[in-house]
Amino acid sequence: MARLDQFEEAFKTAMFSLVVGEDGLEIHDGMDFSPETDCEMLKVVKRFEEFCIGETNETYERFIFNR
Repeated sequence: MARLDQFEEAFKTAMFSLVVGEDGLEIHDGMDFSPETDCEMLKVVKRFEEFCIGETNETYERFIFNR
């Protein structure tokens, strides 16, 4: 267990940047963060989830489910 909850937000965000690798860093560099948001881990992860997962097409998902 990493026990990251005991560290500051800036450290957690830096560790996340280290773990996501080169491709993740390119995505991170393309995102627009404000200085105060850049150090908040949960907001950075949320932005990555929005980028990677995106929106779902409910009609298509229902079709796949019912098939």
